[in-house]
Amino acid sequence: MNKMHTEQTVFIIDPSLPDTLELEFLKKTLNTYGARAIYFTFDQQYGLIGSLSGIRDSMDKLSSDTKKMANYIKDIANNMNNMATDMKDMSKKLDQLENLKTMDNTLVSISKNISEMNNNISILVGLQSQQAQNRQAEQKTD
Repeated sequence: MNKMHTEQTVFIIDPSLPDTLELEFLKKTLNTYGARAIYFTFDQQYGLIGSLSGIRDSMDKLSSDTKKMANYIKDIANNMNNMATDMKDMSKKLDQLENLKTMDNTLVSISKNISEMNNNISILVGLQSQQAQNRQAEQKTD
């Protein structure tokens, strides 16, 4: 059997054979080398039925893995929805930040205007004070 290409060979085992040590050894050897063993049974309604060894376990595992994948996909979708919500929140916060920058620029302009007004008021007060002094000086000279 070591020289056979067991991965390319199908072995047919008749289930009516008595369960002997030789048959068990043959089954274990086939499993060891990865051969596909087909077990045939005869059903009165369906006739001859062939089944691959371990196919039920494989199908159950496939079903279980498919359910796990579906759950993973749901988790990914939920995470993506959460990310979209977070990105919307970030966008709103960026808009608010932009509004704050605009407000800051406006406040800086207002502050500059107030400083200029204070300077102009100081100049006017200075001029009025000088005019008052000039009037007093004129009145003294008269």
